[in-house]
Parts: sequence; C-alpha cells; structure tokens
Amino acid sequence: VAKNPRFKELKESAPKKVGRINRAPRQSTTNKVLSIKYGYDGKFGSLRIADTASAYEGSLLIAEAQAIRIIEKNPGPNWIEIKEAHYSTSGSVIYRGKLYIRFGFRGGEVVRDVAISGRKKFSVFVGWPSGN
Repeated sequence: VAKNPRFKELKESAPKKVGRINRAPRQSTTNKVLSIKYGYDGKFGSLRIADTASAYEGSLLIAEAQAIRIIEKNPGPNWIEIKEAHYSTSGSVIYRGKLYIRFGFRGGEVVRDVAISGRKKFSVFVGWPSGN
C-alpha cells in the first residue's frame, strides 16, 4: 500500500475556515467524533466554495479531498468534481476515488462515486460547502 504523496500538499496548509456539512457531529465505527475541516485558499475559495477538506477521527487524519472543477449543468444546479483519498491508521492510502456532488441545500448530494484504486470502507464526504 502506497503512502499518500499526491495529497501531501493538503496537509501542509491549514484551512482558513472550519465547518461541517451536517449540523451534528457524525459518529464513526470507533465511536470517535468525525470532524471535517475545509480550506478556502484555492481557485474556488473566492466563490465561497471549499477547495480542500480534511476529515479527522479524533486527532487521526482519515481522509482528504480536493475540488477539481465545477461542471456546469443547464438547467442547474451545477456539480463539482472532487478527488478523495482515505488513509489507514498508519497513514497509508487505502482508497482513491472521485466524487461528483450536485450543489444544493446543506452541501448538496453525491450523484456519482467512482473508485480509482482500493476499496472504500466508509463515506466521509457526503456533500460539499458551496456558499449557499
């Protein structure tokens, strides 16, 4: 299992804003609170759309995601393409994939989930902050 070199840049810059898609903290399978921190420093931040996200189970980083592009739909609402990686407790990448999320109320909804490598054990990013 490979280490996570493609997402290393996400760990080095601290997000400016912190938020959660769901109002209540989600519980993981280990009964630790799952928190998600969003970064707005990239090309989508000026549109109030998160550029990056890091998910933590307690203090352990379990997943990261990065916004790739906005897909315009006519009629709307638009979608956003997200690449994500999930990590083992040792920091190795156990899953890589892409999500396609339709913008909407409370972060929108996942409309496509495409695996690139590995097997997804849980869904972390079930919506994406989009400024609405």
